[in-house]
Amino acid sequence: MAASILPAPGSKLGPCTSKCQHTDCAMTRKMAAEKCCACGELIGYECPYYSEHDGRMVHASCLQDSLLNSYYYTFGSDLAFPHCGGWVEVRASSWEEAHTKFRAHFPDRPGHEGILNCAFFYDQDNWNKTIMAKGSTEERCHEIII
Repeated sequence: MAASILPAPGSKLGPCTSKCQHTDCAMTRKMAAEKCCACGELIGYECPYYSEHDGRMVHASCLQDSLLNSYYYTFGSDLAFPHCGGWVEVRASSWEEAHTKFRAHFPDRPGHEGILNCAFFYDQDNWNKTIMAKGSTEERCHEIII
């Protein structure tokens, strides 16, 4: 699989520098304005990226970072959780690192120090056994933490 690069506006193969009616220019601008599904930043121009099978786009550098293990933190219906339903994916080299990264974004609740601020957490093998991983619910991933 080879990474693609969107040429910058005004370059030989890039979109026009001013607003135009060219279909290719509009498509290139639209793709550059898409957010990377890993880091949330714009895909932009002159930056290697990949297109996921579902149409999402990811920077090549973010995909390389994704070679880390995936850990999943789910949220139940308790409104005190950071999200109601769904999950957050954390990419890390170990459970300890994953918990640290998760807590940096979602600290333990006051009075519940030492207890992760989520309903459950899974490694990749156990996550694959859940109905959420199979897309059998309306739940969704809220964020990917790298």
